[in-house]
Amino acid sequence: MTWKSEYNIALIVKTRQRDFFDRDREYGPRRKTYGGAEQNGLRKIKRPLDHRRPVHLLLKSSHARAKLSMLSGKNRLEIKALITKWAAKFSIKIHGMENMGNHLHIIATFPRREAFADFLRTITSLIARKITGARKGRPFGKRFWDDLAFTRVITGWRDVKGVKNYLGKNAVERDVGPMARRTIEEYEEARRLASRRGVDVWEILEAPA
Repeated sequence: MTWKSEYNIALIVKTRQRDFFDRDREYGPRRKTYGGAEQNGLRKIKRPLDHRRPVHLLLKSSHARAKLSMLSGKNRLEIKALITKWAAKFSIKIHGMENMGNHLHIIATFPRREAFADFLRTITSLIARKITGARKGRPFGKRFWDDLAFTRVITGWRDVKGVKNYLGKNAVERDVGPMARRTIEEYEEARRLASRRGVDVWEILEAPA
């Protein structure tokens, strides 16, 4: 076999491997996210899910403002009760949940793909109906949710910690205000910088801008 033949074979193998991993990113374990605005215009594929790992679910509605906010009136308590009820019904374990008024964050694990699909289909339908008051013969007239539900498979303890930290800051922004969140993020950045430099965090915070 000549070196040209060996080169051609290697090139074919490399191309096939690249094609395989590209497909893997689209369909398999390398692809972790699905839905949201980034899915618009793309062909529909199977949602990446793994029952051994938690999933971060995001549901967003630009219609959920003022009286239609998921935080207004009784909506906050009723949405939480609805999610809790149907999670138990489909054996979904909720590890974290934050209602931001116009969007919901949920961290959950599930026993089977079908159970998660049923849970997602049920809560999106019931929440939309609850918020808008839509019923048979009296439709809302518009799609309540902005896009396909966004999901991301959470991998590893660091990823879990990062998502929970993000949800915690969302709750601070909702309950206290954006300035409080900004203060927390500035402190976190100061801690990272202090760790890299090997100094106390207060040296970073008290340094002149």
